[in-house]
Amino acid sequence: MSETKFSDTLGAALMCRLSDLARDAGQSVEDCLREAVAEYVASREDFALSLARLDEAREERVFLRVVGE
Repeated sequence: MSETKFSDTLGAALMCRLSDLARDAGQSVEDCLREAVAEYVASREDFALSLARLDEAREERVFLRVVGE
């Protein structure tokens, strides 16, 4: 299967599933997609913040280790 056909098939399957979810939720496809994208963006932002906190903590530990030597 070519990459284009795979992409088209995947896109059609996702739209079909999205349509089912929207119907089950009593929403329009656009509203369902908007909600899904907002949740995805929020989760990515949470992940990025978590990584930033871990990085800051690592830098602080390294600094304290260097200062303590």
